[in-house]
Amino acid sequence: MQGLTLRTKFIAGLAALLVMVAALTFTSLRAMNSLNSGLDNVVHRTSIRADRTSQVVERLVEFTGYQQALLRHSVLSDAAGVDQYRMPLGG
Repeated sequence: MQGLTLRTKFIAGLAALLVMVAALTFTSLRAMNSLNSGLDNVVHRTSIRADRTSQVVERLVEFTGYQQALLRHSVLSDAAGVDQYRMPLGG
């Protein structure tokens, strides 16, 4: 490199720097694309699980309502049961 002019050395260094920046940019973009795909996959799976959980909670609330209605009907259809579960007035 001793026979090269300062201008040639400068251009060669700049070219090497540009090649390294381009390689780093390409590598970074591929990594970000991979991370984005992984994140999309996780979000999709999480939303499916959240939807299923919501459905389970809705069914549980519905079942609890049926259970309370059945218990209420059972107690109210039995006179002794009504007296047993009647709350005393006046504390």
